[in-house]
Amino acid sequence: MTAARSQTVGIVGLGRMGRPMARCLLRAGFSVRGVDSDPAAAEAARRDGIVLAPDCTELARFSDSILVLAGFESQVEQILFGPQGIVAGARPGTPVMIA
Repeated sequence: MTAARSQTVGIVGLGRMGRPMARCLLRAGFSVRGVDSDPAAAEAARRDGIVLAPDCTELARFSDSILVLAGFESQVEQILFGPQGIVAGARPGTPVMIA
């Protein structure tokens, strides 16, 4: 169990669902990185102790697993495959969960 807690979880979307999930992960001992297009949501998450990434590619580079919380399919597509998307930075085999 100790090894899992040293892992870094990346969260894309730090709004109503993502920020509470990130706080729970922090309390459980995980390292959490996050990114959000809304500056207010990102700042609130930063105040909670979440390390912010400048974009999804950088988030993926430093994450052992990634949770994507987006409202629309087109957003998910951009988050995954866009020029600064997860695919550009994730290591092979990185689990990506879409909620």
